[in-house]
Amino acid sequence: MITRTKSIISLTTLSLFGLALACDASVASDRERRAAADDIRACVSEINRNIDYSSASRVEHWVVDLHQMSLAELKVRIDTTVYERGDGEILKELRSTCVTGALGDLIRFRMKEAAPPDA
Repeated sequence: MITRTKSIISLTTLSLFGLALACDASVASDRERRAAADDIRACVSEINRNIDYSSASRVEHWVVDLHQMSLAELKVRIDTTVYERGDGEILKELRSTCVTGALGDLIRFRMKEAAPPDA
């Protein structure tokens, strides 16, 4: 009888532990899905602060990756294409990586110019 009680307690403990892990993973994936608004806006805002658009006719930002680094941090990768006035050819292409916190605040930012298409 004691062995059976210990088994039930052990199974209950394992079940509760598994439920806690599942809830933690669910919260993280939910944050990743909801990230679009504040996190992406913070990254695009930082990109805009670092680029001169004076000769641009059009700018496109493409979110290429969202990666949940921890419960609070989300990594956002954005490709930016700047088109020239007049003929509308590509002026420059940039790759940006941002890490944002739980409130959509910017923690880290890195941006580099992509290699030209004909290189």
